[in-house]
Order: sequence, then C-alpha cells, then structure tokens
Amino acid sequence: MTATGLRTHRCGSLTRKDVGTLVRLGGWVHRRRDLGGLVFVDLRDRDGLVQLSCNPAWTPPDVLELAAGLGAETVILAALGAGGFHGRHADNCRQNEQGDWVANHTPNRDASAIYYLNEAFDGGEIVFHQQQLAVKPRCGLLVAFPSGADYTHEVLPVRSGIRYTMAIWFTKQQRLALANFPLGTSTTAPDIRERGTTTA
Repeated sequence: MTATGLRTHRCGSLTRKDVGTLVRLGGWVHRRRDLGGLVFVDLRDRDGLVQLSCNPAWTPPDVLELAAGLGAETVILAALGAGGFHGRHADNCRQNEQGDWVANHTPNRDASAIYYLNEAFDGGEIVFHQQQLAVKPRCGLLVAFPSGADYTHEVLPVRSGIRYTMAIWFTKQQRLALANFPLGTSTTAPDIRERGTTTA
C-alpha cells in the first residue's frame, strides 16, 4: 500500500506528535500475541512497524474477536489511490549498500501472487524489468511469480481511481505454513489461522 484514501499515515511515519489523534493504517500482520484477552498486533508496511493494542477496556468485542483471529501475513485488502505506486523491489530480499541481494524481513516468501479486484482505475500496471513485461490490471486477473531477485517488480502510479488488489504469498517452509491440504480433505478455519502463511 502507498497513498490511499483508506489510510491517513504510514506505519513508519508515526511520531509522538500523533499521540491522541485518530489515524488509519494499512499493511500486513507481522505478528500477533494474545495475552488472555489482551491482543497485540504488530502491523507492518514498507515504511515501518506499529504495535496495535486491543484491550477489552477500549476495544469493541467484535473488533477484539477479529484481532484475535489474525494470522501472520494477513492482508484483507490493499488499495492504491491516484498517485500511489510501489517502487522496484523483490518480495523476499532487498539490495544492500553494495548492490547485493540479501534476505529482507520476509525471507519465507517463495512465490507471490496479486489478484485484481476491480477495474475502475487507470494506470497501476505491474512491471517486471528482467522479463521486460508489463501487466495491465483487469478484474479477476491473478498474476503469480517467484518472490526472489530474478523477479523484481514495481507498480506504476495510479493515474485516476482506486486500484484494489489482494496480495498472497506462499512458502515452502513447513514450520511457517498455514496447513497442508492433502487432496480430498478439509480443515477448519481456526486450525489454519494459528500457523502462518500458505504452503506452496
């Protein structure tokens, strides 16, 4: 997420001067801790990390219930408004000062996918530079690709409207997987939510 009408600040932009003001944030769940009804959610975006505190003393019961069910890497909806973009990056690594690609804060991502939820916007194409490929968004399109440095990509600025997408990441790391789903079997949602991201 970058500039969007759905949020007022980036996680990394909050300072002491924002204490006592109402802010709207968006990003990915980095970690969730439930201390017997008191739920802490670490919310992450490209600029930083913010800890959300959900205390029954000030959090409505329905919001508290939702917070308690959040899993790592949860993202419900991402929106880019006019002028919003994502700079060139890879999803599981970053370039250091020497220009080498090293693990970033989400090295568990092995495959990435973007699902487009609407078409009422102009711009916002995703560009893969090494592949010399630009993908024009359209509602219902799913774009999947490896998460590493061979598939660096950027999202060009949205020129008008709001671009809604759902980002999905997959991992081969068993300990971080939500669940394994052998063909012909199913599991319940609470079992899934407790474990992390999805197995590729």
